[in-house]
Amino acid sequence: MAESDRKEAQLRHSIVLFIVLLAVLVGLPIWYLTTTIYRANLPEADIIQMEHGIADGIDYEVPFYVMNLPSSLNGLIDEAQDLIDNQMNELQDAKAAIRAHVKLLSGRESSVGEFDYKIRLIERDLMDETDTEAVYISPGSDREIKLFLSPSVIQNGKVTDFLMRVVTDMVLGSEIGLLTEVSGNSGNASTSRSMIKIPYNDQYKVSVSFLEEGDEPLRWDVKPVVDAFGKYLSVLDSYANFTLETQLGYYEALPETANLEKLEKADEESVDICILKDTSTFMDYSEWGLDQDVQLLPTINLVVYAPNRNRKILIANSTTNSFIVPQWGGVVIYNGAADGNKPGKDNLLVSTEDLEPVFDIFASQILQLLGAPESPKSPFIRADMITRVQCAQNLLKSVDNLVSLIKLTRELPTIPIPEITMQEVEETMALVNKSMIIMKSWNESDWWNQVNELSARAVKISDKAFFQKDMVQQAFFPEDHKMAVYMPLLGPFATIMVLGLARSLKERIKMKKDEHANDEKVRLRTENEPTAGK
Repeated sequence: MAESDRKEAQLRHSIVLFIVLLAVLVGLPIWYLTTTIYRANLPEADIIQMEHGIADGIDYEVPFYVMNLPSSLNGLIDEAQDLIDNQMNELQDAKAAIRAHVKLLSGRESSVGEFDYKIRLIERDLMDETDTEAVYISPGSDREIKLFLSPSVIQNGKVTDFLMRVVTDMVLGSEIGLLTEVSGNSGNASTSRSMIKIPYNDQYKVSVSFLEEGDEPLRWDVKPVVDAFGKYLSVLDSYANFTLETQLGYYEALPETANLEKLEKADEESVDICILKDTSTFMDYSEWGLDQDVQLLPTINLVVYAPNRNRKILIANSTTNSFIVPQWGGVVIYNGAADGNKPGKDNLLVSTEDLEPVFDIFASQILQLLGAPESPKSPFIRADMITRVQCAQNLLKSVDNLVSLIKLTRELPTIPIPEITMQEVEETMALVNKSMIIMKSWNESDWWNQVNELSARAVKISDKAFFQKDMVQQAFFPEDHKMAVYMPLLGPFATIMVLGLARSLKERIKMKKDEHANDEKVRLRTENEPTAGK
């Protein structure tokens, strides 16, 4: 091989070697750094520990103030407290970790707050003809419970037993049942309630629709009753925020699938009477414009349906002529327009007085749709109950989201864990811990308002952590797709580099052989030259 060819070959070898070193020392590190998935270090041990202790950590007290109790009867509170503790332990399943307690306290008018539960012991007069004990639970915001004590109850020393039964059975009995459901020990009754309940959110929209089937539009005097209904919704402020809107629809005809059974008309009857036996086919959501809400907020739909003035629609086996659509809303069929043929009655005017019973039904339906128990009848106490129970559900769901996140990251080792996810996990844990601290060391009687707000935030943030968009996108990008992306880019380059390296090695081997052959010739020539000279 000529000297010039040898130099060109060596130059090619140097270029190939440089390219290989560049690819190995520079290219591979850059590729590794740019394609390596960042996985933040989640506090897995703390989350697992929180999972094991969260149910036991939800252990709260509900204070009740016995008002204006004479100092001579202070022992009554201690005796009643022991009875209540024993009864609460019996009512709550021993296996249920989530538990509620009652704390009896002595209260004075000047020291008890507006939202506190108050118990007043009222002794009946000896001349009172009613010689039995009675209970009155205020429907107002004062949350007052009056116990009317008969002389026989006082003489027999049964006041503490009566007080215990009222608190644990009539007032908090339903809440204990809800907590049992949350703990996972629910029966068939809980299944029906959960089927009706609208999934929890910290904000709802209440949509009230007035739908008419008649030929002539009714005149709805709705403003006063809607304003009053809006004030009623403020009772549920501790549970969630509610916005109220109304809409009016004209000439809404019933679908053919409504399955109305027409009764025979009596001679004195001027309107047709139809019986609705199957409420599942009554609503026509698309034609009635009830499925056009594009807002992200959960909507509670309340519908007032006014049939044609020439007929009445009665719901079979219903005393209120109304029904509930599970997880959607409630419907009331208003037959007032059919009564307009009475003397002095304007059948086209629906007054506030006519609508008040309808909105009373709506008030009850909303509580059912939110999962509230049927007793006690006080909407304020029922709102407090579902708020406290929802606090427990929110805390459990928040921790469950974090545990699910850990399982996901373990099962998918290639999924990234961004820094924002770790921050959201830490914030969720802080909110859960703060909520449990407030539960156990309540400084205010309405502590559940604060805990519900904190726990609702914890649910939202834990949902964001689990459904972080960067993680979700990577979860649906498997390894074979990565190869499909890399091969068109790295395949040609790697092929050229490997072929070039093979050619370079082949040339170097040939050059070594040529050099070895030349050296051998020189050695032989050197050995033969002295012999020839002799």
